[in-house]
Amino acid sequence: MSSQLDVGAATRHTFDLPGGPIAALRAGAAGAPIVLLVPGFTGSKEDFAPILDPIASAGLQVVAIDLPGQYESPGRGDFSVDAQSRAVREVAASLGDRVQLLGHSFGGFVARAAVITEPDRFPSLTLMDSGPGGIDGGRRARIDRLRPVLVEHGMAAVYDAMAALASTEPDYVAPCPR
Repeated sequence: MSSQLDVGAATRHTFDLPGGPIAALRAGAAGAPIVLLVPGFTGSKEDFAPILDPIASAGLQVVAIDLPGQYESPGRGDFSVDAQSRAVREVAASLGDRVQLLGHSFGGFVARAAVITEPDRFPSLTLMDSGPGGIDGGRRARIDRLRPVLVEHGMAAVYDAMAALASTEPDYVAPCPR
């Protein structure tokens, strides 16, 4: 039985960059136009697993990454949008001159910052479940509250803290035990 964590024909790759290693999944033919996929705040490259093969089949080389502090990419200490976009720009620079960019949720804000900083490197930007500006309101407060948890304890602790916060919501329904 397959799961969302199955990566199809994609191969695991690590970009050894000046700021530290970045874990990735790669699929598609070498030399094909490149699409770089950036996950959301609590996501990982595996979030894109179901679409890697279809993108590669469309004639593109697709690279999905973990941002610093996510799953298999160690944190760099600074988890701001600007710092995370530096990691995206480092990956893009190692891939070539022109890289199509897609950012999901928080990854959209990171991707947007990368494009604003180096517009000539990115011929296109796709925002998936991201707005055109910063996060505010309750979502901003949650990220601000969870940032120290991420810095001190890592992404697994952020997930646990988010689950604990969700359990205090009035309409909360506990997940079925496995």
